[in-house]
Amino acid sequence: RLILFRLILFRLILFRLIFLSRINCTPIVKIITQHQMYMFDYLVKVTTVGEASVGKSCLVNRFTTGRFTELYDITIGVDFATKTISTDYKGNKKKVKIQIWDTAGQESFRSITRSYYRNSAVVLLVFDVSNRDSFAKINRWLNEVRNMNTHCNPKVYLVGNKSDIPNREVLKVVAEEYATENGLLYHETSAKTGEGVKELFDKLSIEVVGDIIDGKYEYINHSGVKIREEYSESLKSTIGMNKLRG
Repeated sequence: RLILFRLILFRLILFRLIFLSRINCTPIVKIITQHQMYMFDYLVKVTTVGEASVGKSCLVNRFTTGRFTELYDITIGVDFATKTISTDYKGNKKKVKIQIWDTAGQESFRSITRSYYRNSAVVLLVFDVSNRDSFAKINRWLNEVRNMNTHCNPKVYLVGNKSDIPNREVLKVVAEEYATENGLLYHETSAKTGEGVKELFDKLSIEVVGDIIDGKYEYINHSGVKIREEYSESLKSTIGMNKLRG
C-alpha cells in the first residue's frame, strides 16, 4: 500500500509539473501572448520559500484573491498565481504583473522545488513568528536560494507571517537583526487579517520597477523580469543614458 501511495503521489506531482510547464517556459518565465503584453508593463517573477505550515499559500491567496481560509491544503510541489497591480515610481506609473511560484516546504519536495528558485526577481523567505523552529531553519533556505541564483541577484524579503498571533516566539527585533546581517529586507504580515500583505507586494513592485528604470538590471528580459515589447527599445535607451550619466 505504501508503494501504491508513493506511485500515486509521484503521478500527481508529475501531472502538476507538466501542467505548469505548459504555462511556463524554461520552466521559469510565463509564455506571453501579444494580447497579454498590452495588459502590463512588467512581468515580475516572485518565489515563496520556507518551512511547511508557515502560511506561504495563505499569504499568496490573501494577496491574489483578498480572501483567507482556515482550511489547510498541502502544496504539492509548486503552485502558481498571478495578479496585476499599479505602481508609481518617481512619477513613472506602470502596471506590474506579479507571477508567483509558491513552493512546498516539505522535505520530500525539495528536489523538485529547487529549480523554481532560479531567475527569481524577488524571493519571499517566509517564517511563522509563532514558531521558533521555522525561523531557525531560515538560514538553510536562504543558502539554497542563493546557490540556485549565482548568476543573478534576486531581492530577498524575510517575511514574518502570522503577526496577528499574540504569543509570538520570534521577536521582531531578532528577525530585523538577522535580516540586516544577511542583506535582506524585513516585513511582517498576517495572511489571516490581511495586515501588511498589500504593503509587501506594493513595496517589492516599486523596488523592482525602480531598479529597471534606474538601469540596475544588466539584461532586459532577464533576472525574472519580462518587459513589454513595445517599451523594450526605449527602455534600453533610457538605461543606456542612465549608465552614461552614472
